[in-house]
Amino acid sequence: MNDNSMRKIKITYLLTVIAFLVILVAVDIGVSRHNEKQLSNQIVGSYETQNTMSDTVYLVFTDQKKYTLYKQFKILEKGTYETENTNNSRIYSLRHNNKVSGNAILYGNTIYYIAKDSTDIIEMTKFSDVPNYVNVNVNSNE
Repeated sequence: MNDNSMRKIKITYLLTVIAFLVILVAVDIGVSRHNEKQLSNQIVGSYETQNTMSDTVYLVFTDQKKYTLYKQFKILEKGTYETENTNNSRIYSLRHNNKVSGNAILYGNTIYYIAKDSTDIIEMTKFSDVPNYVNVNVNSNE
């Protein structure tokens, strides 16, 4: 093989590698955007703290933009929720009696709940993709 043929083979190889890398980056960006959108739309479901059974706090989000914060046998708060700023945001404002009562930040299958008048951050893990209520009557007016 002469020098010119070797150079063409090297250039072809280099262009193939570059094209492959560009395709990989484009696919990764597309998958990341898709996953980001899916994460932001998955707040609906049931979350719980990892405390003892009697101290466990639950937070349930419905697809009707309603939430319920409760412990077993006692509703602590019911209201509505809305996303902050954009559709892809994972920060939610919780409203009780038409006033902001706290915020929830969704990160994967974990919610970080911050009550309005508190500096405590309560970590809750998703245990169901559908609203589930454990030992509480959500139709009561407590």
